Amino acid sequence: MKLSASNDSRDGAALSGSWAAELVPGEGSVRRAVSIARHIEQDLHANGWPFGAVCGSQHELRQRYDAGDESLREAIRVLEFNGVARMRPGPGGGLVVERPSLCLVVAACVGYCRGAYAHVPPAVTLQCVNAARASLVTVAVRVANERAVAGGGEIAARLRRLLSIPHIADFPMALATALDDPCLRLLAYVLHRLGHACGRVESSKRNDSQVADSVADSVAARKVLAAIAAGETLGAALRARILSLMDPVR
Repeated sequence: MKLSASNDSRDGAALSGSWAAELVPGEGSVRRAVSIARHIEQDLHANGWPFGAVCGSQHELRQRYDAGDESLREAIRVLEFNGVARMRPGPGGGLVVERPSLCLVVAACVGYCRGAYAHVPPAVTLQCVNAARASLVTVAVRVANERAVAGGGEIAARLRRLLSIPHIADFPMALATALDDPCLRLLAYVLHRLGHACGRVESSKRNDSQVADSVADSVAARKVLAAIAAGETLGAALRARILSLMDPVR
């Protein structure tokens, strides 16, 4: 498969160079490799991210991106590390497009939030995370309402199926999954991981009062889900229930 170059890949050399220099300090060859990797990833996006396709041999990629052997090898390592593509050796081999990994993106986001803001007041705290989770749920409820109005009976059916689950471990994540919205799912997973990283107590270490809070949360989550499935709009009453459910202070 031959990738068609995106406009960013053809015309954004200066932008890409500054992006690489800003994010990857070091020698010019390293920045060049990151720039090539970014161009390849841009072209994958422009071509609909053809998962499983071979987008070129090393020789073809060198010609297409005007890359030297060393720069291309480093660029491929960047792509492999980020889960974008992998090099398949042998006859008929080449750079194979990988399926995007949610886990890699979530890990990168969590690492950034914990590292970049670790010593910057106010640091990312559990209270910050829960406030963000409450905002995410209100957006998800609004999305569910809009889709229901547009005739999305499948959304209500998915929400009703969630009600059959005895214990809802993470309400924002369950709601985003039921809506099958990739952006909401990504944010929900990031906030879920950040919550654990910021000190959420693991179930094996919870005391009796914390277990009782967990059960109460699950009951409250089911009530909110039932209201959304029944078509309740995001008014003051439902918003108050969401904020109470996400409140980190017990």
